[in-house]
Amino acid sequence: MKNTSFYISASSVFFCCVFLCCASILQAKDFGTYGETFVINEQDLFEVIQTKLKISQKDGSLDALNEDFKKKIKHKILNPEPIFSIAKVTKNSMRKFDPTTYLEEDIRVPDDVGGYRTLYPRGTKINPLNYMHFAEPLVFIDARDSAQVDFAKHYLKLNPQAKIILIAGKPGLQKDGTMFYLDQKAIYSSRFGIVAAPSVVFQKEGEKLLTIEERLLPWKRSFTSFLRQDSIPYSRVH
Repeated sequence: MKNTSFYISASSVFFCCVFLCCASILQAKDFGTYGETFVINEQDLFEVIQTKLKISQKDGSLDALNEDFKKKIKHKILNPEPIFSIAKVTKNSMRKFDPTTYLEEDIRVPDDVGGYRTLYPRGTKINPLNYMHFAEPLVFIDARDSAQVDFAKHYLKLNPQAKIILIAGKPGLQKDGTMFYLDQKAIYSSRFGIVAAPSVVFQKEGEKLLTIEERLLPWKRSFTSFLRQDSIPYSRVH
């Protein structure tokens, strides 16, 4: 019994020493120095905005800001960014354009039993000119150039179905009733590969290709008969 009591006492002393050492280490740890703390009293952001808005409404600065914004938007609409990649024509030229395209997905139509059938599968090669006539010639011009505007309007008189497409300048209804259309994001000029203005895109009778002519200005009014889409190309008379 003596020996057993001795071992128990020795174990107890050992664990007590360990505990006291750990306790002393913990008590000696530096947790830093705390300064004076304050309550956050910041104004709500939404309240700040409302306050400034009320002040702007009272002193009229808000109305002035809105008016300035309207003017900028109107100016941007009436003066769109030009298509910088399109230059001015330096010589008469003519080339052919193949409008053939490939279907990116199946063309399906209703069948007789309430379902659908594939009319043209994906990948089918289609030339629209096999099914329809390109009846509306497209005249691409830079409306900042008065000579190009004059040319386009005269062409429109001889070909009333033509459309005047702007690569630069102010689009919309003009004072004389002529409509100028904007080539937004260069969709049409990119599609037809227009690189210079003025250019005319049209279809000759009996052909399944389009003709693209670049017209050098100034042009002679004595040759206006050649401006018709179904006549001898204007570029051939020079």
